[in-house]
Amino acid sequence: MIDWCALDAASVQRALSAGLGRALLYARQHGSLPDPEALWDACLHCQTYDWDLEGHRAPWLWSIVEEVGLGHHWAGSLLAALPEATSVPDADQLAGLALCLARAGHSGAEPALEAILNADFDPTLTVPGARELVELQGVAGLRTVASVVGRALMRGDERHLLGMGAWMMAVEDTLGVDVVAEVLAEPHDAATRALFDALAEDELGAVPPQHRDLGPSPLDDLEHERLFNEVRQCALAFAAGRPGPLDADHLAAALARLCRRPPSRLDPLLLALDAHPSPRVRRALSKLLAGIRDPLLRALALQGPLGHPDRLRLLVANFERGDGQHVQAALELELEQDARHDRCGILLRLHESRSEELQVGVLVHVYTRAPSSLHREEALERLLDAELAPVWLVAEACWDAHPEVAAAARSAHQA
Repeated sequence: MIDWCALDAASVQRALSAGLGRALLYARQHGSLPDPEALWDACLHCQTYDWDLEGHRAPWLWSIVEEVGLGHHWAGSLLAALPEATSVPDADQLAGLALCLARAGHSGAEPALEAILNADFDPTLTVPGARELVELQGVAGLRTVASVVGRALMRGDERHLLGMGAWMMAVEDTLGVDVVAEVLAEPHDAATRALFDALAEDELGAVPPQHRDLGPSPLDDLEHERLFNEVRQCALAFAAGRPGPLDADHLAAALARLCRRPPSRLDPLLLALDAHPSPRVRRALSKLLAGIRDPLLRALALQGPLGHPDRLRLLVANFERGDGQHVQAALELELEQDARHDRCGILLRLHESRSEELQVGVLVHVYTRAPSSLHREEALERLLDAELAPVWLVAEACWDAHPEVAAAARSAHQA
């Protein structure tokens, strides 16, 4: 048995923030956490890197709360915090914790979920409490949600047209598509009918064009030439120590826009912008040049710090045999969360084409250090597929905050 109690307080706190299973395993073996305030903060504030894709961690956090014996003590405070949430991800996670409390028998949880439906959160993201109320009350919960959302639609709040899919798919998974359709088609109040009509129009493609996500517009020749000339003028000006035609924000935006049609060959003049003081400019430049194979870019990457994504990204198209050791040695560089996220994504890209040189060490780094649980899941699956996953890693991943990571690890553990 692995002694997770040997972790120091800083390691436990990092694991809690990242959603690593070792935080739960520490709590289970030790019966407490070094810093309960960190757990309280994790409950109040959704710490997943990308809530849109990863969701929240309410069931996992509740498991830890129960393991350290704080469930009864914190119940009232958690419910009281629900209407005080200041963001949709936080409210969504607190609603998930309210569901855990309801299942544990707390009488105040269902009323709290019903109340939060009417809160003034951005409905284009989701309706906090909607899924949880349906899970608790079934069809009755759906009728309550439908009435609240329908009344908003009747008031002309078209934001709900954009956000219905976020919670409706979960409701259909809970009750079944046919049951949801039957309930909404029943001759109930006008509000429910308004929701039914909105869904019917959406299925017919009648959602107004201004509410459709059309994505970035194509980059035509004229705009491409204009932007590229402006970027080159900025590079010349910056190299000469004088102001360019674009400020940092507009320069970063121009470089990002050019990524829609990146160059196939390097214009060495652009490398002057690698020394630009704006991290946004340097990041956008690195992305623009990432697909070009050129000795100058390889030299720039290896000049370092290779552990930074703006350098590592340049190695994707310029990797040569033996570079794996340089990459592995560079991973100790400490970075802020967004830069760590970028680095882990690039490492997975490098591993995809260079798995013979970048194997266990790189994938374990992604597993332990990626802010995104989606990157962690990808690293775990590659380790499992190659039959190279360390025993401790699989044992920990079985208790990961992200359900897909835990499911993959448990499947391998049982095999």
